[in-house]
Amino acid sequence: MADYSAIKTGIKTRLDTLSGLVATFDTVPDTVYPPVAVVIPRGPEVEYNVSMGNSAHNSMLQRFNFDVLILAGRFNSEYSQDALDAFVSGTGSVYNAIAGDRQLGGTVSDSRITRMLDYGQIVLGEGEFLGARFELEVYAV
Repeated sequence: MADYSAIKTGIKTRLDTLSGLVATFDTVPDTVYPPVAVVIPRGPEVEYNVSMGNSAHNSMLQRFNFDVLILAGRFNSEYSQDALDAFVSGTGSVYNAIAGDRQLGGTVSDSRITRMLDYGQIVLGEGEFLGARFELEVYAV
């Protein structure tokens, strides 16, 4: 069975490859000083017995759902939007970071960013940030 903690660590490791981040978190921190990436479980957190193509392992396949928050800076900062744009597309994007090792260091069968949402104001804890939320699906046996 998949190791949930190892999966989160694998995601964090891939996000650590993004230049321009001060820190990457695989748990939600109390306080952040952007630019940062935060991995958050997204509902439904885990789906069991998921089908994916024609595989003999389908009856054991699990799908884990995560949000990856990129918080570029304080919400009112002009610099923050340019910084955030670099994480949305291009070689330094969140999509490319995950696509660079879709098996997250061998901890999963496959992973993929499916879409970006919420480009704009994101509240985390007591702070307001300019950021974006990326949906990440992870498949593991």
